[in-house]
Amino acid sequence: MPLEVRDMRRRIVLVVAIAVSICPLYGTVAMADFSASPIFTGLNTDHSAPAIDGDTVVWRHDDGVYVHNLETGTQTYIAAEGVWEHIGISGNIVVWSANQDIYGYDLSTGTQFPICTAEGRQVEPSISGNTVVWQDYRNWDGQGDWTTDIYGYDLSTNREFSVSTTSARQEYPQIDGSLVVWQNQTTPGDGDYDIYGCDLSTLTEFAICTEDRNQYMPSISGDKVVWHDQRGSGNDKIYGFDLSDDTEFEIFSDAHYRDHIYADISGDIVVWQASHSPGDILGYDLFNDELLEVCTHLYEQRYPAISGNTVVWVDFRDPDGWAIYSTVVPLPSAALLGVIGMGYAGMRLRRRTT
Repeated sequence: MPLEVRDMRRRIVLVVAIAVSICPLYGTVAMADFSASPIFTGLNTDHSAPAIDGDTVVWRHDDGVYVHNLETGTQTYIAAEGVWEHIGISGNIVVWSANQDIYGYDLSTGTQFPICTAEGRQVEPSISGNTVVWQDYRNWDGQGDWTTDIYGYDLSTNREFSVSTTSARQEYPQIDGSLVVWQNQTTPGDGDYDIYGCDLSTLTEFAICTEDRNQYMPSISGDKVVWHDQRGSGNDKIYGFDLSDDTEFEIFSDAHYRDHIYADISGDIVVWQASHSPGDILGYDLFNDELLEVCTHLYEQRYPAISGNTVVWVDFRDPDGWAIYSTVVPLPSAALLGVIGMGYAGMRLRRRTT
C-alpha cells in the first residue's frame, strides 16, 4: 500500500474518532443555560422583540430604535416616532414600521429614509440584502373582515413590487435571499392559517404547509423554513421544511411546555420560546439532532432571535424591568467541519433527516 494511502487512512481514522467524541447522539440535550450577558437593561413595557444580523442587535424602545454592536459594545439610538413592532436588520440597513408606513436607516451613513408610504397600513417589515418585504393593507376596502397582502421593495433599484395578493390574508412575511415565506389564510376571518412562500427570482408562489389547524409565524434561513404549528392537539409545536428536498419534519413537541412559539432559524440552529410558567428559550441543532437549553432561568424569557450562533431575547430577570440578553450557542457540527476542512474538502457530512 502506498505511503500516501496509509497516511490518508490514519487521518480519516483520527477524524472519525474526533467526530465520535464531539458529536452528540440523536435526541440528546446539550448543556443547559449557556452563559448569558445583558445587552440593555431597564426596558419599559413599550418595546419590541430584538432582531440580529451578525454582531448588530436592534430593538424598539421609548419610541425609537436602539442599535447595539456586540463586538464593540457601542449603542446608537435612532429617534423615530410611532415605531411599531418587528424591527428588521440586514447588514447596515435597519427597517421598521412607524405611523403605519415602512422606513429604513443606513447605519453606515446615518441616513433615515422612507420605503413605503402608500395608503392603508404597512407593518411587519423584514429585510435581506437589498430587499424589504412587509404586510400591507392597501387593498382592503375597510368593509368586513380585513384583508392583507405582501409587498416588497428593492433598495438597489428603488422599485416597489407585489409579492402575493392572491388570498384573503397574507401576514408576517420573512425573507432570506430571494425566498419569502408568510402565514396565509384563504378566507378572511374563517379558516386555518397555512405557510406559503414565493421565490422572487422566478415569481413563483408555492404552498409549504397546509396541514389541519393553524401554522403561524414562519422564519427562513437558506432552504429551511420553521414555524409553530397547532396540528393534532392544538398546542403549538415547532415544525420545519427543507425546500431543497421537499421534506417536512417535526423539530420539537414536549407536553412539559404548553406551547412552543416565536421560532427563528439561522443555518441549522433553530430557537424558540417554550411557554409554560415561566417561559424558557430552547433551541435545536438540526445538524446533530440535538436539543439546546439556551436559557431556562428562573424568570421569564421571550422573543428569541438568532444570527449565526448568537441568540438574543427579552428577559425579565432584572429588577428594573425587561432587558435584552444574548448568548453564544456552541456549534459541535461547526467544530467538526473545521477539523475535517483542513485538507479534507472532499469529505462531506450530511445531517440526519426525519
